[in-house]
Amino acid sequence: MPQEPQNQKYERRQESTRLTFRFGWATLFTGILIGALAVGFYNGIRSGDPHRLGSGLNQLFEKPVNAKESSMKQPSLTNEEPARTTFDFFTVLPEIERLIPEVSDNPNLLSEADKSVNSEKDGDIKDAQSYYMLQVASYNSESEAVQMKKKLTDVGFPASVQHISIQNQGDFFRVRIGPFFSMNSLEKVNDRLSSMKIDALRLKVSRP
Repeated sequence: MPQEPQNQKYERRQESTRLTFRFGWATLFTGILIGALAVGFYNGIRSGDPHRLGSGLNQLFEKPVNAKESSMKQPSLTNEEPARTTFDFFTVLPEIERLIPEVSDNPNLLSEADKSVNSEKDGDIKDAQSYYMLQVASYNSESEAVQMKKKLTDVGFPASVQHISIQNQGDFFRVRIGPFFSMNSLEKVNDRLSSMKIDALRLKVSRP
């Protein structure tokens, strides 16, 4: 068998070396490129910047989760009571209305107030000089006041809405229960309200 010339063997080895060298560089370059892309994706996801590489994947995975969390956090407003305003004490008319203290605060004051109203309890409210009311809430919105009134009347309370205007404060719609002509009758209703977690203001109303 004839032997291959030495120069052909040398050229073949040189070509093999060149191919190996080129393949090695191509592999190295591909590895560097893949690594750079991976780092870019990772940094983009971590940064939160919507313009960074990889942020789209982060938003894609986060949106369904955020949407689910948002739907869970949204409270249902069906059948909920309207939010009470903080104007309860400020919407008491001091010239004709007086807050009645708790029994433990001044029992003598209560007995005198009860005595003054009891003398008129058999009369009509139009003729009475004073009577008691329970103020359940006060709102800026008439619709909220009407909603609260309906909730109270549905469970048996004789509620009403009274519109008042106070200088430098505006218009208010007060939800009230009454009138009462004795402290006993007022306290019975107030106890029922308390059992329903409703705190009402106890007022003595005098004719101007």
